[in-house]
Amino acid sequence: MTTRQGGISSRCKPRISVPLTNSNKITPLGERLSAARDQTMEHFSKWKLLRAAEEAREPLGLKATSLNLLRAMISLVPGDSLGAAPDRHICFASNQTLAARAHVSVATIERHVSILVKAGLIQRATTMNGKRWARRDGQGRVVTASGLSLAPLISKYSDLAQIAQEHAERLLRLNTLRDQCKLLLASLSASSGLLQRARNILRRRPDEETLQSLHNDLSRNLTDADMHFEGHKETQSIPSVKEQDLEENYPRLCAEISTERSAEDCYRRMDQIAAELHLGSTWRAAKDHGPTLAFMLLGYTMQRIERIQTPGAYMRSLMQRIEQGQDATELLLAKNP
Repeated sequence: MTTRQGGISSRCKPRISVPLTNSNKITPLGERLSAARDQTMEHFSKWKLLRAAEEAREPLGLKATSLNLLRAMISLVPGDSLGAAPDRHICFASNQTLAARAHVSVATIERHVSILVKAGLIQRATTMNGKRWARRDGQGRVVTASGLSLAPLISKYSDLAQIAQEHAERLLRLNTLRDQCKLLLASLSASSGLLQRARNILRRRPDEETLQSLHNDLSRNLTDADMHFEGHKETQSIPSVKEQDLEENYPRLCAEISTERSAEDCYRRMDQIAAELHLGSTWRAAKDHGPTLAFMLLGYTMQRIERIQTPGAYMRSLMQRIEQGQDATELLLAKNP
């Protein structure tokens, strides 16, 4: 029995088996595939496999076009999962069909097929002329085939998941370092020579080493005039504030950061508390007002947290009153608001 795919009769084609292993070699010419062969090959949701490849895209060095092609190939494989049967992991579509699905040229498809093969995400399982087709038996099962195999995507799933996780952890470290640098930057004097350099670095996408170096320089260049921090104490930008006032009015926040050893550790702990209170952009806006006022806003909010329904909205209302001219010390050091 013969079938016709893409207008080409399978009767005219040589018989070639499709690999069901992790090898890059095609199985010997003339070998037939059986439905029972390689039962150890697991079935995976093809969309789960695609998501793993997408999340590992940056460390793999893949561009969006390569992922679009992979998505097009996966969408043309019947069903929701990839498996051992040839028609469950082989894409028979022509380059013209893939180009139409991915909205690119045929030449672009050919180039990115090679990129995906080199990345180990797909495998060519085609005849010498590169045509893609399938031969079926009397029951309609594919027994020999020629096309682009997605089987490597299954075997590499664990590796892709690990690469994606390590990349996410690296991004978290970078974002944490970036946030810490921004917080330290807010405490720099406008005349500091480090200010412009720090801004230039933070506008771009610096690597972890560059951010760590900037963080170290910012920490070293903070002077007593910029920030007065003794363990957990900080008074700056509001001259009338005394350390004793901070301890008396904000005992919860002072207790939270009392064991921290440095200013950056205190800031990090304050960021964590703000995240736990779901302050989000409100906390970032508070830090723009300077470290002292941010400390007082957070401490004031923590002292009244049992009576506050939405901490973010409450802190925003406090900042609006200050921006409208109300004295910050009078507002935030009031014991009975």
